[in-house]
Amino acid sequence: MAMERQQFSSLESTVNDMNGSKESDKYGTTEIHQYLCGMMDDIDAFCKKKRILYSLSGGTFLGAVRHKGFIPWDDDMDIMFDRKNYRRFLKAVNSGELPGYKIVGKTWVKRVTRRDNPNAA
Repeated sequence: MAMERQQFSSLESTVNDMNGSKESDKYGTTEIHQYLCGMMDDIDAFCKKKRILYSLSGGTFLGAVRHKGFIPWDDDMDIMFDRKNYRRFLKAVNSGELPGYKIVGKTWVKRVTRRDNPNAA
């Protein structure tokens, strides 16, 4: 089940608080975490609008539970879909229904990124 929108706002304030710590600064992930929160807000709103179900997974899920935000050294977001919702998400993003985002990757592991991301392949 998707997290409620206010939880992402809460996550963002937690990230802002957490990123003031020396541990987070040590890994240089402050800006990445803020960027990812913005992406997650966009993806969450889009998925709710389209009724596409997803869940957090991997380090993102662990960070949300264990750190009440991000794992300090984590630099990505992990979300997963069942096959039906995955296909719907890919189709919608590829057809431009999520403005400013694109799917990258040619293997079975696809990634969604902002179009303005200079590191995207």
